[in-house]
Amino acid sequence: ASALVQEPASASRREELQQVRESISIQHNILRMNQAYSTPKLSGFLDLGSQYEGWKFNNQSSYYLFGFQLDVPLFNGFTNQYKISQSRMDKRNAELNLESVTKQLDMSAGIARNGLTTA
Repeated sequence: ASALVQEPASASRREELQQVRESISIQHNILRMNQAYSTPKLSGFLDLGSQYEGWKFNNQSSYYLFGFQLDVPLFNGFTNQYKISQSRMDKRNAELNLESVTKQLDMSAGIARNGLTTA
């Protein structure tokens, strides 16, 4: 009967665990995004064109416009701090969920293995 008992398939490849790991990865990215909110952002633009009449292009009809914009979030109160703390809690919740699912799968595999051994 011991020849029939084989090691269980690797639980780390289970679809349920892959989904929970993906959830942790998403929560980590959301946390990084919320933490990066307070960094200033610099943007630039360039607009090229022509204001011609009657299909006549010359030096006088072309134009260009360029500029830069600096965005510094100063007056948001503690809104972003709350978002960061919420993201940390969501990530921790996903990590605890991974632990729980792993333990449940290990326990069910152990029960099945014990049932097979008993039979």
